[in-house]
Amino acid sequence: MDISNSDIRASDLLGYDLVLTSYPTILAQYSKLCKFTRIMGEAVSELHTTDRHRLHLPTRPNLCFFSPIYDTIDRHIKLLVLDEITTIKNPSSATYKAVKELKYTYFLGLSGTLMENTWVDLYAPISFLSGHPCDSLGAFKQLFGSKNKDGAIIAPKSRRLLRIRQYLLSILVARPETVLILPQLRYEDEEFLLDENERSRVDHHMKKYRDIMRQMQENKIDRVNSLVGSDPQALGHLTRAIQHATHVMLAELDKANDVDMYGTTNEEEDGSEEVVNWLARLSEGRQWESSRMLKLTEICRKIQDIAPTAITLIFSESKYTLDVVEVALSRLDPPVKCFRFDGTMSRAERDSVQQNYATNRDTRTVLITRACGYQGLQFSEASRVILMEPWWTRNWEYQAIKRAHRNGQKQEVVVHRIRATNSGIDTMRKKVQTSKAKSNQMILQGIVKEDGAEIKLPLFVY
Repeated sequence: MDISNSDIRASDLLGYDLVLTSYPTILAQYSKLCKFTRIMGEAVSELHTTDRHRLHLPTRPNLCFFSPIYDTIDRHIKLLVLDEITTIKNPSSATYKAVKELKYTYFLGLSGTLMENTWVDLYAPISFLSGHPCDSLGAFKQLFGSKNKDGAIIAPKSRRLLRIRQYLLSILVARPETVLILPQLRYEDEEFLLDENERSRVDHHMKKYRDIMRQMQENKIDRVNSLVGSDPQALGHLTRAIQHATHVMLAELDKANDVDMYGTTNEEEDGSEEVVNWLARLSEGRQWESSRMLKLTEICRKIQDIAPTAITLIFSESKYTLDVVEVALSRLDPPVKCFRFDGTMSRAERDSVQQNYATNRDTRTVLITRACGYQGLQFSEASRVILMEPWWTRNWEYQAIKRAHRNGQKQEVVVHRIRATNSGIDTMRKKVQTSKAKSNQMILQGIVKEDGAEIKLPLFVY
């Protein structure tokens, strides 16, 4: 039975012990429910001014997951299992709210990277547990977070660190990667230098960014909270620095900043005249060239020489960067043909790529955006992974690499990490990566265990 079929009713599901569905399906039904509730609310508010008989009431949509029948017969989901729970890590997202609206008794969440970004990501899955101690994200931070000298909430330290470890041990089973028998994973750091023009542009925007942050500090504005609030000037300069460290033409597009440091992405299809003209100019002559793109072509030539039949996955945070990549690879001799896998494609188109990439002898490269391809996908026939730039969180890179280095992989996987050694933004991203990874690892220390290993509880703290 196709659960995405709008004709499926709640009564149809009652005859099944197990129902498989997707986050998009739940979100679609929840959106319909919200729309119906809003229209009903507007209709009720008109009762005082409109003749009851002339009032137009909407028909309740058929929502098999949000039907009132479950309350009527007192039968709800026995066990709610959420795979890739990082999908619902943001409590303010529509997907989180949609899944949270489901009625269930027990909850089980699965993830390869529980803290995808920072320790705050723990709140969303914990909030699905019955009887959890935090009724809001703010309460979670107050209970487990420490404070810096300015009184701002930071990652758990000292007694708070022991407290969160104790709590996680009571609800979490964390297994090390060694439980899987996988081929070798090898990293090659591909370092290069920006040219003088690229470096000066990056330095300009990094200086502007630091000036804004310094001013915030002098005005005693919390830097972290200000950034989370997306200070437009500070984040704007970071974005421009990223663009100039990749390719100067990215800065020409208003929409080229389709990813920010917190992972917010915008991958809706864009066929605007601006983008069409930009792509046309990018394809002229050697417009595709930049120091980063030249480094990429050097890597791809090396792969062609060493492993000509290898399938390569190329990841970037930005689909516009992948536009430049596609042009650059088309200019190699012989040209490199590419599959695309990004948010501008339909679900059917992306499914087609996954089904055909391994058997297509002419196209051995897949270009993937982080938002679409860093979790939940299988490209186990690929043995080369190229990361076009450092990402803000090491776990994002880990998840991207695991699209190839996973069950079913029979070859050694080689990961090429491209980084400009004289780029302020590349250096900053690596430092942020390291800081987040250290903080997350401190929390998980003593929690990740081999099967059957003894659990040692931290010293008790109040």
